[in-house]
Amino acid sequence: DAIAVGTVLLHKFYASYHREESALTPHVVIAAALYLAGKIREVRGVKVRDVINVVVYGKDGVCIQVNEEFWGLRREVLAVEQGICRAINFDHDIQTPYPYVLSFAHSIGARPEFSQLCFTFLNDGLLLPSWIEHTAVAHAAAAILVAGTMLKQPLPGDENTIKSGYPASQLTWMQAFGVSTEEVVQIATAVAQLWVVGAVPASCPPER
Repeated sequence: DAIAVGTVLLHKFYASYHREESALTPHVVIAAALYLAGKIREVRGVKVRDVINVVVYGKDGVCIQVNEEFWGLRREVLAVEQGICRAINFDHDIQTPYPYVLSFAHSIGARPEFSQLCFTFLNDGLLLPSWIEHTAVAHAAAAILVAGTMLKQPLPGDENTIKSGYPASQLTWMQAFGVSTEEVVQIATAVAQLWVVGAVPASCPPER
């Protein structure tokens, strides 16, 4: 969940990207977003040094030594963290769709693979900058629609469940989520395009 929050923070930061910030390198922004996400989700023992080490190791394959380079990088990360906070107007209430999916899957007695496919869909969806244009509930509904269709999982209020005795007068599962079919299909289509071989989503500015 903290990784998802960090990714959302990245999208929100780059959505407000300005020319004066063009000198920022992606690995610095990534470290700042992950560090802030850890604090938002109250990850126990999160330290800026550990986050920097992980990001640098992922980029260069080596751990950074505690030297002048490290302290300079640390200052950059903490400065960008403040920039991210300003980009989100210091609103640290970042909602993710995973709890909605788990609650729904439990309520309908879905098989474990249903939740797993939903999570795969959501994780892939996080690659899209357009993620921040929709609510967490809408993303959860899109994941449920795709997983239900692919696994033939009956969903409350669809044609199959109505035929098997579901009261037609009750809300369908999508109505209960309070989202429109158009929005859900839009999200599902965008993520499905990522699954096309060779598809490359838009991303943050390239590292200079």
